Amino acid sequence: MAEMEKEINRLRTTERSLRDVVCNKLLLEEQVHSLSTRLESLQPVQQELHDAKVKVAQLEADLEEWVSVGRSRGATEPRALAAALDAALQKELLSVTECTQAQSQLAQLTEEMATIKYERDKATTKLNDLQTVRKNQESLIHRFQKRLLLVTRERDSYRQQLDYYEKELTVTLCGEVGAGSASLLAARVEQLEKALQGYRDLLDKHDNENNSKALELLRVEVSKWRDEAESARRDVNKLRTQRDNLQAQIERLIGASTKVLHLADNPAEQAHKQVQMDLDAAQEEIKRLKAVLSEGGSRRHTTEEVATLRQQIDSSKLKLQRPVSPYHRPIFASIKYHIPTQETVLVMPFGIVLAYEHEALFGGQGDIN
Repeated sequence: MAEMEKEINRLRTTERSLRDVVCNKLLLEEQVHSLSTRLESLQPVQQELHDAKVKVAQLEADLEEWVSVGRSRGATEPRALAAALDAALQKELLSVTECTQAQSQLAQLTEEMATIKYERDKATTKLNDLQTVRKNQESLIHRFQKRLLLVTRERDSYRQQLDYYEKELTVTLCGEVGAGSASLLAARVEQLEKALQGYRDLLDKHDNENNSKALELLRVEVSKWRDEAESARRDVNKLRTQRDNLQAQIERLIGASTKVLHLADNPAEQAHKQVQMDLDAAQEEIKRLKAVLSEGGSRRHTTEEVATLRQQIDSSKLKLQRPVSPYHRPIFASIKYHIPTQETVLVMPFGIVLAYEHEALFGGQGDIN
């Protein structure tokens, strides 16, 4: 019995321990379930915690960099660093604004430079045209002067021939005509002298009129060239002033720390030099025209004078083609003689001679046959 009671007690003890174990097992299961639920609910929090730790590490690194930047800038406090940042941002904003304004002003200056370049090219083209016209006029004037010199020499030779013929006529008539017709011959000679004097007066008057007209036209041309030179000078001064203003504005916009680079062969500088050379050439032309004007105006520079010279050349060509010139015809009609310039023998039939044998023949050396 004692053994059975011991066994029963042992079994009871074992049962109690088993019951405790079962209770503990259930409690543990409940705790495990509770912990599992809590673990599942804590997983997003752990993820957030991990992200927060990563962000904190990054922020700490950024903070360390900001601290080093602040120390390099001399800002030991956060407020000083914030003030420095605000000042830097304001400076950057101001720089962006100034850069925008500078770009707009640069575009405006570029447009003005293009306009000035167009005006400069236009003025250069005008000067080139004027120089071409002046060269053409000088060439024409040189040719006309040569032709006029030939015509003048021809006129002088004709005058000498007329004087020579007049002298020979007077000598011949005095030697061959009798005393009965001396009064008639004297009257005839006087009439011829009057005709020659009238012709000479007409030639002198014509020369004086041509000289006065040429002088007046030359004065007009000099005044025109002077006005054009003055206009070109004003244009050059205006372009120089605009260039200086633009360079000053560009230097002021770029700043004192920068440098303006100029090309060795600057087109603008070459254009200004070309304009200055053209202006100097125009001034030299004005001086030359003044010298010609002071000499008496033997040169002509206007279109009216060119037309007049062309007419004179045409008339000179006609004179060269025809042996009898227009101013010989009145004398030919009055004294009845003809000058064939194409021949070596000059025939002078007198209208007052009484027979054919009274005809006078002049050879190439001027001897009388």
